[in-house]
Amino acid sequence: MSMTTVTLLCIALGTLGYVAHTNQGSSNDANTDTAKQDVGKEAFEIADKYYGQENYTEAIRWFIKASDHGNTDAQYTLGVLYYHGFGVEKNCSDAVKWYTMAAEQGHAAAQSGLGHCYYFGHGIQQNYTEAVKWSTKAAEQGDALAQGSLGKCYYIGKGVQKNYVEAVKWLTKAAEQDDSSAQCLLADCYYMGRGVQQNYTEAVKWLTITAKKGVATAQYSLGGCYLMGKGVQQNTTEAVQWFTRAANQGNSDAQKALNELNELADVLKSLHEESA
Repeated sequence: MSMTTVTLLCIALGTLGYVAHTNQGSSNDANTDTAKQDVGKEAFEIADKYYGQENYTEAIRWFIKASDHGNTDAQYTLGVLYYHGFGVEKNCSDAVKWYTMAAEQGHAAAQSGLGHCYYFGHGIQQNYTEAVKWSTKAAEQGDALAQGSLGKCYYIGKGVQKNYVEAVKWLTKAAEQDDSSAQCLLADCYYMGRGVQQNYTEAVKWLTITAKKGVATAQYSLGGCYLMGKGVQQNTTEAVQWFTRAANQGNSDAQKALNELNELADVLKSLHEESA
């Protein structure tokens, strides 16, 4: 056997040994990751059980344990708990920390929550560009809240150049998932013809859906549509009913509209009596 043949054989054997060692290492890493995920999942389930029993101390302890084992649902949940102060002292900075952990691993709801924090400056310096970045990631995964937030950003031009067409695109996706804020703003787009062809009927459609859920601003706007006959047959009685519902929730515009209608009714009544 020549020296060249021996050298090549040694290189081949050495390479095979390296590959075998690497494959073994990859297998061990995979097993470790799987075990870690299993522990994280089990810890999350225990935490969830404690939380359901309102034993917040134990719930937080197990959520943290699950988070330490890479469970993104637990990381997101901790973000929610700290943001709202459920079972722990409210701390938006800690909320941002946990949201970020999960968001960086692709957790849509955490990305949405993180975008929300950046938008309002809760627990972190306000940054509309970062808000749009994280909202976009979540919106592309189908998160309705993020889609609505992103639509709003495009509508008003926060963190991104104002673009009504993009606003309508994202607002529609959120509205179709029953996001009330998106439904209201989408109605405005149709009413004003922003980013879409003006269509009063579509505006009334989305306002009606939202108004029936008790959203005062939608109730007031819907009352206005009935009063003026925009997208629906003119009906003062229906207008008053919607204005009243909104006014009962403290909507000042609706209260003003009712006062003006009452004053008009008094004037008409007086004129009628004089003519009689």
